[in-house]
Amino acid sequence: MSFQLIQKVKNLCSSESRILRDIVNMRKQLSDRLTSVSNFNVKIQDASVHIVGYLSQIERQVDNLGTQNWENKKHLETLEDNLYVAASRSVWVQESSELTLALLLRGGG
Repeated sequence: MSFQLIQKVKNLCSSESRILRDIVNMRKQLSDRLTSVSNFNVKIQDASVHIVGYLSQIERQVDNLGTQNWENKKHLETLEDNLYVAASRSVWVQESSELTLALLLRGGG
């Protein structure tokens, strides 16, 4: 009977030892996974910082392009106004020349 009792205690100890070894292995795996997830989280945060920086650059470029577009439109309006004034003067000069020619022809005739 004492041999059987010793054998049972021995089996229990062996079983507990396996359980503790499994727990240690699981704990190590969980620790490794936590480290991996933490490293991945750091990479995501770094990428987020870069993305925000790129978006800020794009936003500034869009603002600059908007300003340039507005300046170009104003310049185009000024050119169109100048063209209209030049065309009006050209018509006036042409009409004035025709009138002068007609008067000269009448006076000379």
